[in-house]
Amino acid sequence: MNKINNLIKDKKIFFIISSTNINNSSINNLSKSHLRALKMLNKNFKEFSEKNKNAYYFNISSQLNSEPKKMFIDLCCHLSDEGANLVATELTKLITKLD
Repeated sequence: MNKINNLIKDKKIFFIISSTNINNSSINNLSKSHLRALKMLNKNFKEFSEKNKNAYYFNISSQLNSEPKKMFIDLCCHLSDEGANLVATELTKLITKLD
């Protein structure tokens, strides 16, 4: 991420970093170390975006997990058509605000 950020630092380019989204229905199936790793990864993404002006953290996990059976096709992280449409809509809103 640092290398990418250094490449775009002085340009009008935005670096959008997305959280890792998992279906909350599967949380009980994940090991504590797996959950800890996901939390650390997302925390690092968020902190990186807070420290770098061209980096934006894109997190809609709570929206995806408001209706996980509709948004995911499995207990992992694979989005359904509805989930993918939500991501596209929210990402479009973010990009529009940045422009």
